[in-house]
Order: sequence, then C-alpha cells, then structure tokens
Amino acid sequence: TKNTFLYGSNNFFKGNGTYTDVLLKIDGGIYRAETDILDVTKFVVINSGKFYLGSKIIKIDNLRLKTSNDYFYTDSGTVEIRDKISDIDGELDCGTNSTVYYSGSNTQTIRNKYTYYNLKVKTTTGSSRSIASGLNFTNLEVVNDGGTGTIALSGTMDAAEDIIINSSTILNSNGYDISLGGNWTNNGVFTQGTRSITFSGTSAQTIGGSATTTFYNLIANNSSGITLSHTANVSNTLTLTSGIINTTSSNLLIFGSSATAVTGGSNSSHIDGPVRKDGSGDFVFPTGDGGKYARIGISSLSGSDYFTAEYNNAKPSDNTNFSSPITKVSDNEYWDLGRDGGIVSATVTLYWEDSKWSGIGSFSDLRIMHYGTSWTAESGTYSNTGSVGLNSENAGSISVTGVSNYSPFSLGSTDNTTNTLPIELLSFDAIADGNVVMLDWKTASEENNDYFIVERSIGGDIIEEMGRIKGAGNSSTLNEYMIVDNKPFDGTSYYRLTQVDFDGKTVSYNWVAVFINETESKVTVYPNPINAMNYLNVKFDNVIGKTEIAIYSLEGKQVYKTEQKIERTSQSIKLNIDLPKGQYFVRIWNQELSLVKKLIVL
Repeated sequence: TKNTFLYGSNNFFKGNGTYTDVLLKIDGGIYRAETDILDVTKFVVINSGKFYLGSKIIKIDNLRLKTSNDYFYTDSGTVEIRDKISDIDGELDCGTNSTVYYSGSNTQTIRNKYTYYNLKVKTTTGSSRSIASGLNFTNLEVVNDGGTGTIALSGTMDAAEDIIINSSTILNSNGYDISLGGNWTNNGVFTQGTRSITFSGTSAQTIGGSATTTFYNLIANNSSGITLSHTANVSNTLTLTSGIINTTSSNLLIFGSSATAVTGGSNSSHIDGPVRKDGSGDFVFPTGDGGKYARIGISSLSGSDYFTAEYNNAKPSDNTNFSSPITKVSDNEYWDLGRDGGIVSATVTLYWEDSKWSGIGSFSDLRIMHYGTSWTAESGTYSNTGSVGLNSENAGSISVTGVSNYSPFSLGSTDNTTNTLPIELLSFDAIADGNVVMLDWKTASEENNDYFIVERSIGGDIIEEMGRIKGAGNSSTLNEYMIVDNKPFDGTSYYRLTQVDFDGKTVSYNWVAVFINETESKVTVYPNPINAMNYLNVKFDNVIGKTEIAIYSLEGKQVYKTEQKIERTSQSIKLNIDLPKGQYFVRIWNQELSLVKKLIVL
C-alpha cells in the first residue's frame, strides 16, 4: 500500500477519484471532495485534520479517525465502509440526508459512537452484522448482495425515523427492544424473539412492506396513529398507550393462537377497523370507531377457529325490523363479528365505556341482538359486569352464551324507558356571527324525546341554561333545530346539548367551543321589518357559490329553506317567504360564511 500524506488548508480532491492500494492521510490539513472518491484502501485523518465530503461518494476499506480533534464531515454525501472504522477517537459527523453504508463481505460491527442519519447495512451469505447497543440513527435500511445474511442487534435500538428490511435480508432483534419513530417496511424477514417494538413517532406511522411482520409485543404510543398497509401479526401482547391503529379487511392485525392479552385501550387508543384472533382461547378485541372505544369479546369456544371483529359507531341497518318483546335496537352502534366458516359456538360479550352515550339504564331489560333477516335477541344465558346509568358515564358489559350465528350484533331492549338507546344525533354546531352565536343540530331519529336543553359555559365552572326546544317525540325522519344566543360571552365559550325523555331521563352530549370575533357582514336582508305576503330581498357582496338560506321560528323550527347559486360579487335575490306575523331568524351559509339575521314579519 502506498502512503500519500496531505497537508494544508482548503484543498480539494479532484480527478477520477480512484486510489487503489493507496493510504490517504490528511495530516492536520483541511480537504474537500470535488468529485467522488470511488476506491481508497485506507483513509486516515490525524493531527486535527478535517475532511468535508459535501454531496459526493467515498468508498473506503478502512477509515481511521485518530484523535478527538480529527473530523470527517459527511455533509449530505455517502460513505461506504467496506471493512471497518478503527481508531474511533475522532468524529464522524453525519449530516442531514447523509448515508453511511456498511457493505463489507466479512463480519462487521456497526459502531455506536456516532449518530447516523441514513444507516445502510448489507447482509452477505455466510456473514453477519452486529449492531451495537445504544446505536443512534434516523433511518435504517437493510440490503443484500443477492444471497442471505443476518443483521443482529447487540443492544436496544432507537430509530428516529424509518426501518426498511429489503428482500432476502434478515433483521434479528436478538432479544432486544426496538423503538421506532418512523415507518416500518418489511420486504424480508424479521425475527423478534420475545421482546417489544414500540411505535413512538410524533407523526402518523405505517406498518408495511411485502412481507408479513410478526411482532411478539407490539406497543402503540403515537397520538398521531398507526396505519397498516400490510397484514401484521401479534404473537403475545398488544399495548395501547396512545393513538389509533387503523386496519382494513386486506391489511389486518392478526393475533396468533398464543396471543392472550391486550393492555390499555381508550377512546383515543384502539383498533379502528377489522382485527382477527386465531385459535380457541378467550379474547377481547380492542375495537373502536369515531372516537369511541367499544370492545367485543369471545370466550368458552367449542373449538378452534378464526374470528374477525370490527366496531361501527353508526346506526345499524334496518334497526326498526324486530319483534316483541323487543322495543328498541340501538341507533348508535353495532359490531361485526365473523367466523371463518366453521361451526364453533362461543359466549359473546359487548362492552360499553359510557352508559349514558349508549343509552343503557338497566341490565334486566338489555339484550344482545343479532341480525339475519331481522333483529332477534340471542336466547342463551345472560350475565353482566360493571355498571349502567343514563345520567352518568359508567362502563360495563353484557354476555350471552351459546352464540353460533355471527355478524352483526347490537344492543336491544325490552323496555326503551330503562334502556333508551337514545336519539341518533347527526350534528350539533355552534357558529359565531358578529355578536351572536347560532346553535343548530340534526337528528336522524327520535324515540320518547320530549325536549332539548341548550346550556352554555365560559370555562366549565359556571354552567347556565340558555334555552329549551321541543323535540319530535317519536320520529324516524330527519329533524333540524336551531336556537340563537343573542348575548354570548366574550372570547371562547362552550355549548352543550341535552336530550330529555318524556319520563325525565336525560342524555348530555359533548361540549362544543366557539370564539366570538365580530366581522363586517357580507349580506344584507331587507326590508326588515317586512309586511306579510311581501318579498324578502337578500343582497350579497363579495360572496360567490352555492348558498343556503333557511328561516327558523323563535321555537327553533325550520319554516323555510332554499338554495341559491350566487354568481356575481354583488347580487340580490328575492324570496317569496309568505310567513305569518312574528319574529324569526334567517340563517345564511356557504363555504365562505355562516351568519344569522333577526327578521320581523308585520
């Protein structure tokens, strides 16, 4: 090997970049790469030397960084290590988007002294790569040379972003945990043993690739969520700490026959989509949808089978098709539970976390309903756990034995005064317009509904009733309601809707927030007051597009509605409203604005 000593400052490597059987030694100088350096036997930085790679490529057999004052700056380039890094007292400074590629054909140790950005490791048939404990990197990619080889951890791994396992490569956790901040892509083989992988990113993560990954312990701890783009397996435990796991029928999360436990779970952390359990053991599916955590369980199976479950925060299909003694099937929710074509029977359990929202006030009248050609109650032996209550957020469950026909299931009742299984509320909105707030809501169906209460609060400490609106009683059609707060609080205030049955039972819904910020109106309504049997004029300034106009009585009932297409920046339209004498509210809204005007008919 020929030695070449390099001195001086602000010098450059130029030319074809090939230094076969050459030792390049930067001795106290500063050098920069102007071209790729494609072949160097030894590359040494000593005596406070500095090398800047820029965006170029360098391929080195042996890299030596002698002392703590010796620097090799990768910038955004690629460093290929074909043998080893030795004398590691110096600094390998890995810039953003740079790549350090360990490509040797012999056994290599991935040094943990440095913080890598893109770390690329090649596996070679008959050799192995050892990743040291405490290794820090942003992205890891495992590649191969056409054969097969193994990358083995020798300590815990913390990946700031992605891990990619390419085809014909093996990543073996070797009994160590992995924490991942980015995406998981498996096109090869992953061997985990009996340890955990934690998805702990701050933005949405995916589990994908062309190969199915089997996790021993899978931990979801990402409030932005995790999405499966390929089927994945859990062989032991799933821990739901934070965030939703999103699945589809073609990208399932499958619990193997030995998987028995799910820990955690909440409205903000569950599986949204189908999930499968294999085997004959008892299992509770951690399902949810639309911000609602609602599990379904199977137990006492008569044999081994595949069961797939999914929760739906929606009105069950055909939910008025039932027979006595059933008086109601839920308007809010249902579960799909399917079996893989076998004849296995099971005890089925439905869970709720909020009895008030689910409308569950009595265990004795509650039933598990199954839909075939109509909704029928399961006839097995019933049992229950937890609590019920129409005025409190209690958690509980109901079980029935001997279920042999599957999907879908919902909750039903033989007395819809004790189990209201309440109105189907489609929306409840609070909209600020200048110095007033308009509140409107829609229901798809109502049963035993006497009236609504609208409350307001400035911070939750003081709550006051704002008004009451008469309900529709019993209805299976769309109903729309509105009430206006003419004197709202300054700044941010909160509004809540409560539904009251004829027997006095109540269900309260979530608070909605609104900020009062007066803006100049873009719409003028005239004449106002208006004589009966006269035309109402509406003038639009700087408003374009499809616009809806609705008029409500003081009781909140909609008495007029039209849709207009506004095509000019200044346009007036005439409406033949033909309303009796009285006071009304005119609501005007489109994609650009939403406002309310008071109208008097003489």
